[in-house]
Amino acid sequence: MPDGAATGMEFQGDAVALSSVFGLSKKGLDSLEVLGFLLFEQGRNGEAEAIFNGLIALDSRRHRGYAGMGALALVEDNVAAAVTWLKDAVKRNPNDATVRANLGEALLKQ
Repeated sequence: MPDGAATGMEFQGDAVALSSVFGLSKKGLDSLEVLGFLLFEQGRNGEAEAIFNGLIALDSRRHRGYAGMGALALVEDNVAAAVTWLKDAVKRNPNDATVRANLGEALLKQ
């Protein structure tokens, strides 16, 4: 079996990042993240949720899909879900100030 470097695939432990299977670059994933948050800002929450879930499925190491799901849950007043999603986002990127602020807001609402 070829290794990840030989195939161009990124491995997450024993799993392969789906983004590499589908040939999505970092720039492509970045564009999807921007699209998800634009949809969220426009109130198109169903479409934003689909994008954020897709981002998580494509590469669960990236934090923005979790952050988006947390923001959606927070807006929908689903505080428990928001806390869970945002904690997952912070685990993946503890330096994102917006995610930390959203988590703080969710924790205050508990």
